[in-house]
Amino acid sequence: MSCSTRIATLVVLMGTGWGTTLSAQARVTDLVFTGGTHVERYGGGIPSVTLAVVDSVDQAWATSAELGVRAVLNSNANGFDGLTVTLDGGVRQFDAYGFKLRDYAPRVSSGVLDAVFRTTTNHGVLQFSGRAGGRDVADRTPTPLFLEPGYTNYEGSALFQTREIGGTFWDVSVEGGRADYNAQEIVPQLDLLDRNKIGFELGAAQARMWNTARLTMRFYGSFTEFRYPKQGTRYEPDPFRRDQAYQVGALWRYDGLESSDGFESPGVTAEVGIRGTINRSNASRTEYNAVSVNTVVSIPMPADMRTHITAVLTAKDYLTETEFIRLIPGEEADNASRVYVGVSRQLTDTVDGRFQIGWTRAETEIGDAYFERYSGSLLFSYRP
Repeated sequence: MSCSTRIATLVVLMGTGWGTTLSAQARVTDLVFTGGTHVERYGGGIPSVTLAVVDSVDQAWATSAELGVRAVLNSNANGFDGLTVTLDGGVRQFDAYGFKLRDYAPRVSSGVLDAVFRTTTNHGVLQFSGRAGGRDVADRTPTPLFLEPGYTNYEGSALFQTREIGGTFWDVSVEGGRADYNAQEIVPQLDLLDRNKIGFELGAAQARMWNTARLTMRFYGSFTEFRYPKQGTRYEPDPFRRDQAYQVGALWRYDGLESSDGFESPGVTAEVGIRGTINRSNASRTEYNAVSVNTVVSIPMPADMRTHITAVLTAKDYLTETEFIRLIPGEEADNASRVYVGVSRQLTDTVDGRFQIGWTRAETEIGDAYFERYSGSLLFSYRP
């Protein structure tokens, strides 16, 4: 049984009552079951080096259904100080069409366990976080229907945020992690994507009230080093690939409130951010500069509905033109552009529904090789 399947199984056990045995130390503060269906169209006659099968088509489409469960346990009733554990797992089954060799039926199983310990001191807030997760992909399709390969991932971090100093909250954090891709005999090149990382971030935030809304502005800078222990440089004094990513960014957030009949409810919420990345490496073909602009907006509508808009637009430029393959972590390397527009509504006291359409443009595990995905989704969530 894969790591991701074990984690997903643990989450299901939590959701079906096994977790209640922990109630003496913690209580379940959120439990949600999710399900839905998707229709997606993929385009882009792109290569891939981590697939055992090649199929020469420029377009493909898929339908899929998913089931998932998320449980949150908290050791403190106020939901702030103390230990919070989140378990999230699910399965998504695809039916893929449009290929010349055959039709495919990939299945993606994933699971994540997050633990956060937070405590308030005389000088600020101290937080320690840990994460273990993984994913398993069966019957992975050729491109352009690109699915990230299976992997296991471990991360840890520590963060300290000061109390307000002259109207500003300062924060500093350090993090480390490891990603291990599930290479098989027929695709041993997946091991080349294995990587370790370590980094730190420094930020400063200010917040103020404007009528009934809360405005927050944050600036930050970070440095992260990635090491790829199985990618060689062919340079004996420095034999393995190392990347250094320098980032600076700013984030603005607006949280509004609406009042009706003496009750307050979330109003318009909006978030806009910009981030610049300079990535340098001892393997020059992977060096690049990038700029990302992101926005998240949620707007209340009549009939207890809300409109949601999420957009991330990224421009990325490699410094070196090369005929050699640039191996990168793929879509999950924060280099994708995505736009999602959706409408949600609370259908009953325990059931929410959501319909959304989306567009994604992202690299495969080969740098500068992009695919596009158009999608429509109908999703439901149930909180018992």
